[in-house]
Amino acid sequence: MRENKKAPSGLGEFFRHLCLQTRLTLWICSIVLLSVSVTAALGTNRMIRNKEEEIRDLLFNVADIVAQNPTVINDLQWTEPSAEGAIQALSQSLTQYINDVSLVVVCDMDSIRYSHPNPLEIGSTMVGGDEAAVVERGERYVSTAEGTLGVSVRAFVPICTREGVQ
Repeated sequence: MRENKKAPSGLGEFFRHLCLQTRLTLWICSIVLLSVSVTAALGTNRMIRNKEEEIRDLLFNVADIVAQNPTVINDLQWTEPSAEGAIQALSQSLTQYINDVSLVVVCDMDSIRYSHPNPLEIGSTMVGGDEAAVVERGERYVSTAEGTLGVSVRAFVPICTREGVQ
């Protein structure tokens, strides 16, 4: 009489019926797959951090160009915000010639815009609420906030006169 073999009922039962070579192959493949997955995740995370750092550096470089421009410093002191003003013209030219920068907004100590991609926003107050640290304490920083054009990464740099007055 032949004995009826039952089919394996669970995963553990299934593995017990496999030969040693097959079990070892499956374990090795699992370990390799896990190692590749962890390495890919860590590599992707590092690439994202590097790109964020590049963007931060680019934004600070553009902000420094604007903050040190004598026309910007002078116009913030002596002119009213205008869509035809020199600050707006400079902001537009920077966004045309610098890749990865879609807008440059300059505001005064009252958070009033002197430049904006939408000329109708010039003369109005900045939106986002993240400009307080630069206006109140003269801090340099990058933040992510929602403004009139949606969520954006924004660099803030104080603009000071030659005498060091913000």
